[in-house]
Formats: sequence, structure tokens, C-alpha cells
Amino acid sequence: MNPTVMPALGLPIVYLVDDEDVVRDALGWLLRSRRLLSEGFASAEAFEAMLAAKSPAALAEFRRVLREDGLLLFSSFGPDTLIELREAYLQAGERHPPLSPFAAIQQVGDAMIAAGFRNPVLDRDQFTLTYVDAMSLLRELRAIGAGDARVQRPRGLGGKSRQARMIAAYEALRLEGRLP
Repeated sequence: MNPTVMPALGLPIVYLVDDEDVVRDALGWLLRSRRLLSEGFASAEAFEAMLAAKSPAALAEFRRVLREDGLLLFSSFGPDTLIELREAYLQAGERHPPLSPFAAIQQVGDAMIAAGFRNPVLDRDQFTLTYVDAMSLLRELRAIGAGDARVQRPRGLGGKSRQARMIAAYEALRLEGRLP
């Protein structure tokens, strides 16, 4: 059944996020045995991509299926996510770095209120991961499915010289042998 049709049918959906196929499959089977529909995602990034594609409808759907005193917990990337990489692309001459934009906490709060949530409480944590080289970061981004999801993104490959310029700019940010 198409997940986008399910809300129209009035059926609640349980979203499963786990990187292990076997866990998602087992939980999906358990939920189906209780006559509940589910949709699985291999990563938080994949789930977030679905939310971005369906947002603000996704927040409205969360609100619809939660009990009056229900609790929704989620995490999301913010506008400063990958800021160093974004800056390196800009310094390398890119007008539009190949990175998806992320909503600010205020935008998320406004969207939650618009979706019918009362008194949302939002918090912001900042984590800085470091890498031995830029290619390690790019490989990790590719592995988690964190590509450029913009509809108007340029199509095609950027080329080795584009990547080399970005890496040279990114290397200027190296501290104590690591890149942010």
C-alpha cells in the first residue's frame, strides 16, 4: 500500500528507523500482526528526507495520530550542519554548494505550531565530528544517503578539478591533524 494514501484512509503509520534490515523487518512483522501499518527507514537521514518531502504534511500527520497527551521526539540537522564543507565549496568557486539546506529551529517550531502542536519544546545541541581527510567525510555522507536533495540542484558530475578545489579550501580548516 502506498504510504501517501494511508492517511487518507485514516490508518495510522508507525515509522521504523533502524540501520539493521532484520530489526526493521521483525518490527514490521510485529506491527502487521497487530494490524498496524509501518514504513521502515535505514537511517535517520532517510527518514528525514521523507519528512522533508512530505513536510509540513508529515508534522500534521504526526499530530493527527498522537494522543492528546502524546509525545513526539525527533532530531534533525540544522542550518549549521556541514557549514565548514559548505564554506569550502563557496571558497572553491561554487555558487550553490551541492548540499541540502536544513531548517532552523525557529522554522521547525513554527511548522509544528502550524501543524497543530501546542507548546512545542525544542532544544539545540551542537556536535562537531572530525575526519582525517575530506574524502572520509564525503564517503560518510554518501554512505548515510546525505546527498543533495534540492529539486533545482545541478545535474551531472562536478568533475575532479571541482572536488580538488573544494578539498584544497577545506584543508585550510585542519586543526590538530583533523578536519571538522
